Amino acid sequence: RRALDELAQSLLIAVNKQDTLDSAVAVAARHLAVDACEVILPGRDDELHIAAACGRPWRENLAFGCGSGSFSGWVMREKTPVIVTDLTSPQEFHVNQHLRNEGVRSAMGVPMLRHEAVVGAMLVFLRSPRQFSQDDQELLDLLAKQTAIALERSREMERTGGLRQAASVVAEVMALGDLKNTLDAVARGTVEATGCDAVTLYACDPTTGKVDYPPSMHGVRFPERITVPDNVVTPGSLVYQVLSWDMPTPVASVSNHPAFRQEPFV
Repeated sequence: RRALDELAQSLLIAVNKQDTLDSAVAVAARHLAVDACEVILPGRDDELHIAAACGRPWRENLAFGCGSGSFSGWVMREKTPVIVTDLTSPQEFHVNQHLRNEGVRSAMGVPMLRHEAVVGAMLVFLRSPRQFSQDDQELLDLLAKQTAIALERSREMERTGGLRQAASVVAEVMALGDLKNTLDAVARGTVEATGCDAVTLYACDPTTGKVDYPPSMHGVRFPERITVPDNVVTPGSLVYQVLSWDMPTPVASVSNHPAFRQEPFV
């Protein structure tokens, strides 16, 4: 859980794709106590390339074969976690010479999946034999899922330059980590990013339509005044009205807006 929380916090402040990947490999290496971690992504040349690395030389121009042509290729082809306790023994894939030169003995790799498609692989390495546990595998798998989500959205942000994609990153990532801490961080980060005075953030269950209470808040001077009867947000409230809007709606004067002017906070 600490690893997921740390990654979620790092992704909130990542400004581009490289920041996202660098944060992911650093968190994975630290919490799995391994010597190195890499994120491998496919290139336009139908080969695989190191997109981010921690703990070992980053050979930006080094290319790996797909499928059985490399460890990363094998992980991506199998679409399942792969654990190798001794890379010096015969494997079903080609063990690249640079791994042997660096004395790597054991490794674990998981595919980065998005919408059931493989978008990359996250790999960890040790220079000593190790029996990776089920907990190790599950943690790396969760970190890879978070990273795949964040990678997709960071690419969207780079293309559009918008902030709505940043919110989408957070919305999906927070489902894999600590919801309360993530929402609080989102509220705080929104105040810092936009320069606004205050943010209230309500989580809504898309299956039931029920809004959680109380909201996450940052910058609110009198949070104790934000109260609702029986701690239940009713369908006629401002929150539900905003949920019904089909696009972001800036309001220049809340005192003149029909949805806002009757609210006590105004």
